[in-house]
Amino acid sequence: AVKALEQIAKNYDIPPEVTGDLQIAIIDLFTNIIGQDNTDNENIYIRFKPLEHVFIIEIKTPYKEFVLPISKPVSQEQLIRNYIDDIKIEKTSSGTKITLVKNLKKNLTSAS
Repeated sequence: AVKALEQIAKNYDIPPEVTGDLQIAIIDLFTNIIGQDNTDNENIYIRFKPLEHVFIIEIKTPYKEFVLPISKPVSQEQLIRNYIDDIKIEKTSSGTKITLVKNLKKNLTSAS
């Protein structure tokens, strides 16, 4: 997923700093997904949506009870938020959908 993100970001001229933030967020998130105490060996689906002013990553897991673990003093969601602008976690009929959003406009204008 991290290598695929890198290639997609290059194709869309996403700045390396933004790509790095998204890669860290994915690694943090997947560490928690893989660490879930589930015996099912089901697939996890990931979709990258590079748009004009935002980069969206949608991750669909088969785990209906997926929750980002909370560790003191900072929750995992707060750690991931250091690298992205928004995170949405939705329960679906087939599991959980996690959406990561990174705004590009502010990053592109601050680099100029």
